[in-house]
Amino acid sequence: APELLDTYDNLWNFFLSRVRDNLHLCLCFSPVGEKFSRRARNFPGLINGCTIDWFLPWPQDALVAVSTKFIGDFSMACSDRDKTSLQLHMGHVHVAVTQVCREYFGKYRRHVYVTPKSYLSFIAGYRSLYEAKLGEVRMLADTINRGLAKLFEAQEDVKDMQKMLGAKNRDLTEAQRVSASLLQEISSSTAVAEKEKAKVATIVDAVTKKAYEIAVAKKTCEHDLALAQPALNEAVDALKSIS
Repeated sequence: APELLDTYDNLWNFFLSRVRDNLHLCLCFSPVGEKFSRRARNFPGLINGCTIDWFLPWPQDALVAVSTKFIGDFSMACSDRDKTSLQLHMGHVHVAVTQVCREYFGKYRRHVYVTPKSYLSFIAGYRSLYEAKLGEVRMLADTINRGLAKLFEAQEDVKDMQKMLGAKNRDLTEAQRVSASLLQEISSSTAVAEKEKAKVATIVDAVTKKAYEIAVAKKTCEHDLALAQPALNEAVDALKSIS
């Protein structure tokens, strides 16, 4: 502006004109809730002094592109085919919810807004939930794997014990055979001993009877001797006398 003098007012006005021509502000408001309507009532310039751009709902292709951006690099325990199906499904779900919101407004005359921010929040919530559930599943899988390892270890121990038991059973069978043979020998020896015992008992009975008879005879003889002793003494006395 060479035609203007370098005065303070001219400089200030020049500055304001440059700002007015070149400074652009973008204000973004969500129609969800009462904040937008309250701000429009409190600051009418937001409506009168601004150029309002109403952003139309995103098409399904754009929604799929956004889900691909945030899910494509997200680490998931699935194949690329399943991940692609998930990305397509996310776009379809958002479009379906938007359609239901329109139907709800047509029936109840009440707005339920589903914005791109809602879609981004939906994707972020899915990622957070997936990470949490995947961690739980992996922890459960680790627990199950440790349990299976213990079961396999126990199975091997059972096999070893079965082998030992088979060996012990064979030893037991041999011991039973030896015991049966020994018992048979003992039974045979016992039968022979019983026969010998019967013979000895018979002899003992005969000897006992003979000893009793001898004792009775001895007692009888002693009695007769006692009766004859006085006469014998008299006869002896007579033979001294004679001598």
